[in-house]
Amino acid sequence: MAVRLPTYLGLLYQDLLRIKAGPADPLPPVLPVVLYNGEARWLAPLTLEELIDEVQGGVSQYRPRFRYLLLDEGHYEGRSAPERNLVAALFRLERSRSPEEIRRVVEWLIRWLQPPQQNSLRRVFTVWIHRVLLPPRLPGQTVPEVHTLMEVDAILAERVKQ
Repeated sequence: MAVRLPTYLGLLYQDLLRIKAGPADPLPPVLPVVLYNGEARWLAPLTLEELIDEVQGGVSQYRPRFRYLLLDEGHYEGRSAPERNLVAALFRLERSRSPEEIRRVVEWLIRWLQPPQQNSLRRVFTVWIHRVLLPPRLPGQTVPEVHTLMEVDAILAERVKQ
């Protein structure tokens, strides 16, 4: 990942340079984030520098330096996460094993994402929960089409009753 991400970043910057208005416009900063949800702990290097042999002398200053932010879901399991943290909510949803657990997180999301400027984020969570999260957790059941987190909550409330 420490080798692939600089390549992706370089390609992004090349595209931005191709469509930019002028050569003097600075490129935007990019925060490279890796969200890992595998069972095993993440052991790969977080920096490109760790993968390259040490060089002696004045050439060492030219060794590429690149670091990415790792969000390792397994690292946070069992720890109390900040209450208003969307990444922590995503982790809780992925680790949830019952409709009750999912519903608690959905209820938090409904409150957190209530402002109108959060419309697109609400929609992303709704679609992800409906298409990715719920089907394997409700095997053999047809999950009706939903358009809001409130509808997801209503479905989960019904499943809890059943």
